[in-house]
Amino acid sequence: MPGIKLCILGGGSHYTHHMLYTFASHVATGDLAGSTISLYDINVEHAQLMADFANSVAKAKQLDFKVEAEANLDKALAGSDFVFSSIRVGGFDQLEWDESVPTDHGILGQETTGVSGVFMMCRQAPAIEMLAKAIERVSPEAIVINYSNPSGMVTYLTELVTDLNCIGLCDGVYGVKWLMCKLMGLPMEEAINIEAYVAGVNHCTWTLQLRYQGEDLYPRVGELFEAVDWNNVDDKHLEQTYQVYRHYGLLPGSTYYTRYHMYVHDFIRDFAKPDAYRLSHALRQQSAEIYPWCRSQIGKADADFSPSMGLESAHGDQAMGSLHKMACDTHAMEIVNVENNGAISNMPDEAIVEIPAIMTRQGADPYSMGPLPDSVLGHVLSTDLHYRLSVRAAMAGDKDLVIQAAMAFPSNVDLDVMVEVVDELFEKHKDWLPQFDL
Repeated sequence: MPGIKLCILGGGSHYTHHMLYTFASHVATGDLAGSTISLYDINVEHAQLMADFANSVAKAKQLDFKVEAEANLDKALAGSDFVFSSIRVGGFDQLEWDESVPTDHGILGQETTGVSGVFMMCRQAPAIEMLAKAIERVSPEAIVINYSNPSGMVTYLTELVTDLNCIGLCDGVYGVKWLMCKLMGLPMEEAINIEAYVAGVNHCTWTLQLRYQGEDLYPRVGELFEAVDWNNVDDKHLEQTYQVYRHYGLLPGSTYYTRYHMYVHDFIRDFAKPDAYRLSHALRQQSAEIYPWCRSQIGKADADFSPSMGLESAHGDQAMGSLHKMACDTHAMEIVNVENNGAISNMPDEAIVEIPAIMTRQGADPYSMGPLPDSVLGHVLSTDLHYRLSVRAAMAGDKDLVIQAAMAFPSNVDLDVMVEVVDELFEKHKDWLPQFDL
């Protein structure tokens, strides 16, 4: 098909490397050839680095696409067929406070859920609203793909303030795909070929159907778990997912997020350990590896993408994979965040739900998923309300709404503790919250 114009907002992010890798793989097949990618970022140096790197790889591999860094937002957006948003207001420093302050008080601290998710939304909201209105002004016909966290909340805000054709993405669905690869002894690269039909809201979804090469996998899940040699398995995440399956008869869609909803106390205990996994630290390490690699490839005759992306390539696979499906009108399935409008029959129409959709040149055409089982419905409804209250709090600049939104998350029950955490996070983030009277 003819080339497209793609604008990436936050194009200086280290995640852009993953996206460029997958985009280039589509160009190599002949799809998306002749395309132009415009990178816009407040860090102009990083955007230029990614552009120079990508153009070096394109030249070395004789791939027909070009990448430009553009410091002017309107110029970056002009003529775009697709606009991709991947921004993080406040960067890794503010994420580190979101992770540490709540857990120091004995409650959940994670960038998209609970009180930390509320504060991330509050930081993101002014920039997201400004960018969304700029897209609507400059390229109103563009399809907007949101990859900025908290994905469901950002998509909801965009739907509230514009009439843009917008979908949200999250690679959380790869959790259940990777799980099935592990249980079936498949290479992790096969995850992209496992069809997981999930339903719920971002980071709180349930897998209603699973297929691989035409086979319904659900009848095998129980026996696959039982075949695990649990005496020789040191994988708490796998054990917890198994327990969820035993008691609910369903697999979570975003298996990674199971602990943030159903094993909160265990998470908080683990997080207090000196060597605990922290997303802020992991992202710093990734960026510390990717940027030097990109610099090292500029101008080389054999320039190439980093060989050590590992599972992180899923970010690009889903991001550019969904764009490819729409640009080429493939009518293939993708998991997206969209306004419900009856797709899940026992959830509010205005909810932003995460469900399968057929991807066409007009955007995402959601599946009708029917009702969620009663066993999980309450948890999903509470999480949806938490998300929508968070957006209202972020837009209104209302501290009481922040507390209400944080308390709406299912695992938060102690108001006194929450007020202390909110006060401390307002102090840590005050420079990034212009809409609040602080």
